[in-house]
Amino acid sequence: MNSNSSDEIDIENQDFNHQSSTSAESGLWLILSKVISWLLHPIIVPSYFAAWVLFFTGDTRFQNELGLQLLGAISVFTLVFPVFIIVGLKRLGFISSYSMESRTDRVLPFFFMATIYATCLYMLSPILKLNMLLYSMVLSMDLTVLTAAVMSMRIKISAHLLSISGVIGFLLASAAVQRDGTLVSAFVIIVVLAGALASARLYLNKHSPFQIILGALCGAVISFACTIALLT
Repeated sequence: MNSNSSDEIDIENQDFNHQSSTSAESGLWLILSKVISWLLHPIIVPSYFAAWVLFFTGDTRFQNELGLQLLGAISVFTLVFPVFIIVGLKRLGFISSYSMESRTDRVLPFFFMATIYATCLYMLSPILKLNMLLYSMVLSMDLTVLTAAVMSMRIKISAHLLSISGVIGFLLASAAVQRDGTLVSAFVIIVVLAGALASARLYLNKHSPFQIILGALCGAVISFACTIALLT
């Protein structure tokens, strides 16, 4: 009798330890997924992207104070203004949440963002055209956001994957046109990050696999086509 009781206690302890381990592992993946989603948020990626083009593509004309000023201006248009728009729309009751998880919540903010990106392109055009990589980057970002706005009227797609896959399309097109092997390492890094981001969005149950794939395809194709058209 005592032996049976001891065995039952051991089994219960093992089950408890297993549940505790599983819970801790789930909590870790949850935190990691949230961190990845925030670090690679669609309104932050353009600033990373612009910094890379300005300071790591070999154009010495922007590796100075001018480059920092231009990066600041691009970040204001693609990061600061969109944040104010989302906050404003939420406070005015046009969207139900800041995270815009609902498809209908995304339409108006995305159209506003596309307009802001177009304004950025117009106002900074004389400087951006000094480096066609930079110009094509801003134009492709504008087109991808506009595409997201239009598609959100009928279907929800992953804006996270749309954004980071736009970088992938840009790198592929740039490498194809310029025959620059140094872009391969950047491409590999972005692909790995995109994979991690897709996994994070799925783990958080923010999107279906179809929405992830559709967002990735739209971002990559639009950016690739835009960059090819401008650089050739």
